[in-house]
Amino acid sequence: MKKKLLIIISLVSLLGFLACHKGENDLAPLSSLTVVNANSGIGNMQVKYWNGPVLWHNYNNSNVAYGGNTLFTLPPGNQSMMVVSSTDTLHPVFDGNITTLANGVYTLFLSGQSTTTDTLLIKESYPFHAILDSSCGVRFINLSPNSHPLNIRLTGSADPAFGPLIYRQLTGFKNYPAKKVNSSYSFDIRDAVTDTLVTSYALSTPYFNNVTLALEGLEGQHSGTNALKVIRINNY
Repeated sequence: MKKKLLIIISLVSLLGFLACHKGENDLAPLSSLTVVNANSGIGNMQVKYWNGPVLWHNYNNSNVAYGGNTLFTLPPGNQSMMVVSSTDTLHPVFDGNITTLANGVYTLFLSGQSTTTDTLLIKESYPFHAILDSSCGVRFINLSPNSHPLNIRLTGSADPAFGPLIYRQLTGFKNYPAKKVNSSYSFDIRDAVTDTLVTSYALSTPYFNNVTLALEGLEGQHSGTNALKVIRINNY
């Protein structure tokens, strides 16, 4: 009887130890942040500093190329964040705080020209697309700092699918068919006042997913780094 009691006590102690050990090593819920670099005069950026531990989505990669985006994973709460140019790490282009919630998904859009950086932080809520629905989600954001309001149309259509969009305005997601025959969509971006075509974009269909299409660069620029163009940001 005493032997059985000792075995039971040992088992209970072991289970208690494992429970405590598990609790100590459970990972706390995190949040994710996609940083989009659309500042036409800065070039590549670096996310330089967080006030607390940070887990890079791509380990040790804090770079965000111009026209690109990088996904970061970070602890929730109020975090200090600094973004610098890769060629001038002493003068921040952004230095401030952002607040995120546990398990929240966010996008930080950085736009503007050279030393003037405009920011837009969005808490995301992506629509779900089941395979049987055969659909995808598309939205636009205007990150061209000198642009007029812009209309976005499907090529060949007379009616705007999105717009008119002013600078830093983000649309909601719009559903498009995502079947085998819908391999791509072509969009024309036009000046909302003159109806002049300023650029166009051919989208390869993000089957059963969502995508953000951002206009970056300067209206009236047709070549070079500052040319007005559309960049793609893949969402969930």
